[in-house]
Amino acid sequence: MKCLFLFLCVNLILLGISLIIFSFILSACLSRLFLAGYYWG
Repeated sequence: MKCLFLFLCVNLILLGISLIIFSFILSACLSRLFLAGYYWG
């Protein structure tokens, strides 16, 4: 039971880290697109 709890905790931590990285990359891409549109527009 303890192993299952530890496994779930590790999965949640990894999921949180990947979500943070994904949102960081997404915001970087969006800001680049916004800057490109600002320069071209």
